[in-house]
Amino acid sequence: MRTRPLAAAALALGASLALAQEPPAAPAPAPTPAARRTPAASPRPRPSPQPAPDVYHLRNGDRITGRTLSQTPRAFVVQTPFGRLTLPRVRVARVVHADGTEEVFNPADAARPTAAAPAPVPTPRAGTGRLALAITGKTFWQAWDRREAGRDPTLRLELRIDEDAVVVYTDGQPDPDEIPGALVNAFSFAEGLTTAPAAGIRVHPAEVRPGRIVLKLDLPAPAATTKRLRIAYQLNTGTAEAPAWKDVVSAATEVALDPAQPALVEARQDRGRMEFAGFPRRRMRHVDTFALDLRATREDPPSDAP
Repeated sequence: MRTRPLAAAALALGASLALAQEPPAAPAPAPTPAARRTPAASPRPRPSPQPAPDVYHLRNGDRITGRTLSQTPRAFVVQTPFGRLTLPRVRVARVVHADGTEEVFNPADAARPTAAAPAPVPTPRAGTGRLALAITGKTFWQAWDRREAGRDPTLRLELRIDEDAVVVYTDGQPDPDEIPGALVNAFSFAEGLTTAPAAGIRVHPAEVRPGRIVLKLDLPAPAATTKRLRIAYQLNTGTAEAPAWKDVVSAATEVALDPAQPALVEARQDRGRMEFAGFPRRRMRHVDTFALDLRATREDPPSDAP
């Protein structure tokens, strides 16, 4: 009787059942990634503080605040919030600099015990009408490559009544160091301005204030009449010896001249996209985008950036 093989088979079957009933081994835990260390954010650099401005006290009591760009024996060039301004030294009483120091330029005026009586405002003569032109906005300027020999940087502003020139304002002094390698002239009504009125025209000194230039002139007007006023910025396409003046920007409007009251006209200027650029030779571009808006008004125009 063969009993041993049956016993062995039974033992093998019992071992297999025992192994089948054992619980499966728990899976090995997944490795935990190391915590990332986020670098501390570097502090943003603080913008450098703007330099403190200088304060210009003028002889007429006005005060102008700005950064001094340059100075000559005759004038200061000051960057104000309204734009760049040229101040003749004769108009400056004293300057308080950003570091607290003070310079006095007209001590004799400051030492007067009583203020000088203001000069009487000149009135138009009989048979004349006064025209007051207030210029606000951006400055008209031009630039030339210094390698172009014989260029005349002079700029002119010509005022015409019924297309007859009544006065020409001329700025023949370039502005140094405005654009590297370029000859620049930004039209200024302060330092170095000359006037050439036509016969019978009386021109008053330009009133230069931050944000506004006022030009006044007396014109023949025996009775109330309407005229056409045109103003034009001009540049010299010729040479200083043989000038050829060309209108670059101009505007016109109707104006009522009346001996009984002044005619007020506002000229608002905007640079548009005008620039000095190019390769290999730079030149003025988009000059035609300089906007000159001329209109008659009954109120004194407000100040704006020149």
